Amino acid sequence: MIEINQKDYKQYFILKGSDWMLQSTFGLNKDYLKFIDKENSYQNDGEDTYNLIFINGITETFKKTGIKKAVINFIELHRESLELAMQKIENVSNQAESLQATSMEKEVEENKNTLAIFNEVPAERIKKLFTLENIEILEKIIANQRVAVLTGEPAIPDYYRKLSNDKNVSLRMNGDIYARMKKHSIDIGETIATIVNYLFDMYLNEEKK
Repeated sequence: MIEINQKDYKQYFILKGSDWMLQSTFGLNKDYLKFIDKENSYQNDGEDTYNLIFINGITETFKKTGIKKAVINFIELHRESLELAMQKIENVSNQAESLQATSMEKEVEENKNTLAIFNEVPAERIKKLFTLENIEILEKIIANQRVAVLTGEPAIPDYYRKLSNDKNVSLRMNGDIYARMKKHSIDIGETIATIVNYLFDMYLNEEKK
């Protein structure tokens, strides 16, 4: 960063490609500076001219000599459109702040509700829930679901693998679907009985909702 002190103004230059991005006061007070997009305005490389971009989208080139007076005259000439642009910017900023505040309030309220529900659970039940055995079960469930996500295959819980298949039933079904199910059972290492128990139970649970 280079600082150049002169009679009427300070200039700060930051390299921007082949140009120099400008942040300057030019001796202007804040009532005029607020209309200039200082981050995108710049001095033309190797020239005594400045491309100033205003918040209403207008870009104007000014010579270094007499720039303060020229900028003031320009702003006064376009004050109405600049004021409108400033109002729009402030409205957008206010809306963003309002949305952020609403979002934070909602999050705080949700956290309060969650904490309230958690606090209603007796301490003894919480202790029973967070046992090493239960944590191991949760880890296995998460591992199964992770495999399902990575492979694209549905993870059948151990519960259905451990069910006793104590009933012989005769079902008539589509031959193509049965062949595909048989092949799929081989691919994932599950028995057809386990898959059918899982599918039937899931269907019945959905019907209850």
